[in-house]
Amino acid sequence: MKTIVFLSVFFLVGCTNEAANDNGSSNSTGGSETSSEEVIDSEGENSTMEVFMTINDESYPVTLNDSEAAQNFVDMMPLTLTLSDYADTEKVSDLPSELELGNSDRGHQPSPGDITIYEPWGNLAIFYDAFDYSDDLIHLGHIEDGADMLESNEEEFDVTFTVDE
Repeated sequence: MKTIVFLSVFFLVGCTNEAANDNGSSNSTGGSETSSEEVIDSEGENSTMEVFMTINDESYPVTLNDSEAAQNFVDMMPLTLTLSDYADTEKVSDLPSELELGNSDRGHQPSPGDITIYEPWGNLAIFYDAFDYSDDLIHLGHIEDGADMLESNEEEFDVTFTVDE
């Protein structure tokens, strides 16, 4: 009986160690599977991405988080959108295609400079004024400077997002 227990424990430990040493390069079905978060963490990279938002030849740095939604937003770049005012609080624009949100955190209380996706409509919303918490907002990132400029533009205007390379 002791031999059977010992072999069972040895077998389980052996399987656990094999899976731990796998590094995501393959699995038992022969496929490959790693998440971008695992890559960022394992390489010790910064968990944010920097892009630029350009309006009328003025560029503003934007820091995006490492959510799946933000990474998929970056994949759309370079991207030019037409922003219009909504509720004297934010500038909004439809995206050229639906943004895949993945397992990005839902719910956010925006402050000036926050860039979000409003999930029910799938549109981009950049806040220039604080607003109430909403379960339907997905936070993508933040503009450090430029929120005041957004508020002062009362007409529709174009904005271009580009990746910092």
